[in-house]
Amino acid sequence: MNRTVVSIPFRHLAAAISLACALHLGAAPACQAQQAQAAKPTAPFVAKPGERVHWKAVASPLRGEKGKPADGDPHMTELEMEKTPAAARLIQRWSHGKTSESWIADGYLLNSFPALPDDIYATALSMRPAGQDDGVSDFHAMYPGFGWLEAQFFAGEVTENGKRCWHFVQPETGRQAWVDAESRAPVAFARGGFKYTLAFLPSPERDPAMPERFRTTLKNYKKADNQ
Repeated sequence: MNRTVVSIPFRHLAAAISLACALHLGAAPACQAQQAQAAKPTAPFVAKPGERVHWKAVASPLRGEKGKPADGDPHMTELEMEKTPAAARLIQRWSHGKTSESWIADGYLLNSFPALPDDIYATALSMRPAGQDDGVSDFHAMYPGFGWLEAQFFAGEVTENGKRCWHFVQPETGRQAWVDAESRAPVAFARGGFKYTLAFLPSPERDPAMPERFRTTLKNYKKADNQ
């Protein structure tokens, strides 16, 4: 049987191989893009605090971000929250050595600020819009620093603090957040030129001890509201 052998010039063969490789390689990013799109997180983007939880977030400088405080301005260096079913306490420590203290108990939010350390401000939680302070006013129900998360701010998956995380970025404010992609536990958030990395401590077995001045204020507000 006679066979016909077709001779293809080498330059044409090389071009054909290059085209095939280009088509094959070009398909890979498209597949990867489809996978990334399929892996896009859905709400809720971060878990809520458990009934008993104790965590601390420590600041580290985040250079080159929007909202970096001017030299000499006080900034928050640490947050610490302790919560049981009966009460929750949030401590904010500042670079000038002062602290803010907040409590949530019996349906009230009580605040003490460094500028007026002798005064305590109390508000019924039912009178405050949820999440108006990005979690600072309802820290018993959500983590401060993560209240702004939305699908439009999802920037992709990254490794943060040794964990595979969802990364959220809000370009207008420079805020960022990192959430564990598996457990949805908060890992870190950034604002004002600093990153705050969370560390979870042993869950409290007893209710946090409310200072006397907070207890007195709470008692007086409850009495006035019940009249």
